[in-house]
Amino acid sequence: MAWMILLLAATLSVQERDPEAVRQQLHDILQRAEFRQKLPSSFWTRLRDLLRIKSSESKERLEIPKAPCQISGAGAPKSLMTVLFIIAMVILGAFLIAIGYHAWTRRGQTRAPPAAPIAPTPSALPDPLSRDAREWAIEADGLFRQGRVAEAIRALYLAVLSFSHVRRWIDYHPSKANWEHVRRFSGPGPARSNLGSLTSMFEQKWYGRKPAAESEYRRSRELAAGILEIREGPA
Repeated sequence: MAWMILLLAATLSVQERDPEAVRQQLHDILQRAEFRQKLPSSFWTRLRDLLRIKSSESKERLEIPKAPCQISGAGAPKSLMTVLFIIAMVILGAFLIAIGYHAWTRRGQTRAPPAAPIAPTPSALPDPLSRDAREWAIEADGLFRQGRVAEAIRALYLAVLSFSHVRRWIDYHPSKANWEHVRRFSGPGPARSNLGSLTSMFEQKWYGRKPAAESEYRRSRELAAGILEIREGPA
């Protein structure tokens, strides 16, 4: 009888997965009249052990494994680094595009036209006594042919100063003002008048930096000729 009960308990535990249901069925069976006779204590001990083992096995089979549901912790930092790398590359690309566009727009801008040539800056007069009056006159004609009219008038003025100093009509010194030479001029009256007119023309065109025309050079040469006695015009 005991072995039949054990076999029945084993069969029920396999068919029924709920241990409480198995115990309830065994209890109902054992309450029947045919099972009310006294059984040995060892039987009940073996029955309890068998039910305990089957109950443990059923719980293990019914327990849901948690390992597959766990999220790997190593993947999160890796995903974050990937996102940061993509953002950095986008920012770098935008920065390079902005630099290229800026350089392209600056290259397309029209350049400012070159500055016009600056007229010669008035400077201290060369020493008129360093050359003969005729040499200064020849240089004046050469400058005039080159279109350097203001410099040509200056050369005529230097020629007159050199000539007047040699004739002792003036006592040239670089510290003296131009009009002082006119006031102290001791030559002929017409020559003194010519020297005054030539000095005025020279200061207007050279120090005043006013445009000098061809007619003004020819007038200056006529004034100088009245002193130098050089009557031929420029070649």
